[in-house]
Amino acid sequence: ITYHFFHWKKGTPFSEDQGIYNRLTWWEQIDSGKHLTRNGKFPTVVPVVLSFDSRMSKILGWVSKLSFHSLGTLLYQ
Repeated sequence: ITYHFFHWKKGTPFSEDQGIYNRLTWWEQIDSGKHLTRNGKFPTVVPVVLSFDSRMSKILGWVSKLSFHSLGTLLYQ
């Protein structure tokens, strides 16, 4: 769901922007497209942290380890 909204859906959910964001995805609109900002990391970090708290993390341990490694790499760049 988040992949669809951040990488495929273009435009903005608000109508008062007068169409200036119609050609940009939601991900490109965060901090004017700048990479590795705090606001840009938040939508990436939250799903990973929530997956650590789930019951599935005990069943799929290798997925949790990979997610944790990816999260650490993203946060410390």
